[in-house]
Amino acid sequence: MTSYKFVSKRGGPLGISSIKQYTSSIRCLNKYITLDVINKNTLCDLGFNMIITKLDSSDLSHGRKKDIMKALKSLTLGWEIDSTTDIFINKLDEKLKDTYKKYFKKIEENKGVKSERDIKNWVDWNQLVKRREELENEVKQAGLFGKATLSINDYKLLQKTLIASLYTHIPPRRNIFSTVKFKTWKEFKKIYKPKKSIYPPDNYIVFNDTWVKTFLYLGDTKSSGHQREFKLPRRLKAIIKLTHKHSTSNYLLTKIHNRTLPLNENTFSKQLNNIFKLKDSPKSNIGCVSIRKAYENQPEILKTLSDAHAIAEKMGHTVGTAVSYYVK
Repeated sequence: MTSYKFVSKRGGPLGISSIKQYTSSIRCLNKYITLDVINKNTLCDLGFNMIITKLDSSDLSHGRKKDIMKALKSLTLGWEIDSTTDIFINKLDEKLKDTYKKYFKKIEENKGVKSERDIKNWVDWNQLVKRREELENEVKQAGLFGKATLSINDYKLLQKTLIASLYTHIPPRRNIFSTVKFKTWKEFKKIYKPKKSIYPPDNYIVFNDTWVKTFLYLGDTKSSGHQREFKLPRRLKAIIKLTHKHSTSNYLLTKIHNRTLPLNENTFSKQLNNIFKLKDSPKSNIGCVSIRKAYENQPEILKTLSDAHAIAEKMGHTVGTAVSYYVK
């Protein structure tokens, strides 16, 4: 598998999620420019104008084009500057600005309007919660909490319930849970030094012997600078504890037929789609995006978000700016 040398704007190392996203974007780009190797020399030889011509004639969304431009920018940050690379980078910077303008214009135009994909995959939050409750009842009826060992079918039911719980007991995250590992509180304290601004770059379920002090820690997510630690509600904690008891891997999610191996991202996505498949809409494809939209479209949350946005608009800044700088 080809690897690329991506560099952060700040010069530091990129997180695993960013590297995956950028790698995916460069591979998508290569479907249109078809280079044997993608590096500084081959890209500059092909020429930025040719790359853009190929992309502009594609059917890729504004969002996907933006992601490709961002990935290219990250690649160029590691290049030595000479007359050839300077021309390429300057053209890329101009195109990146233009791509962002078109992307945000599209978002503005589509505010409050459901796309065809939204309509096909739209789900109400209560439907998701109901599905999780059905699975929780199946776990109780199967007596999984009292079993010394779990069969393959038992473990399959447990993991389905765990995934449904992770997306409905707490505000739903992106597709990150296949990367989450178990870490004892003692182990975690050795690598977690907030007073020194030292934070582990991975994702963990941190627990102690009694499982009282248990929380989700997210050190590797798509967006940096956000909350890292999350309390877990009792019922979610119980499912996680049961999973840890019957898993032989350090990962929160494992393969069903081999619990020593972590669940990969693609299989996780397929399991998520299968768990929340709607009986009255068999062609729907409910993934992370649909679940996150369902969560934020709950009436009480939608009102809170709308009110906060309206106030920020009147003050001439964003909700993020209000929370970061003005709210004390």
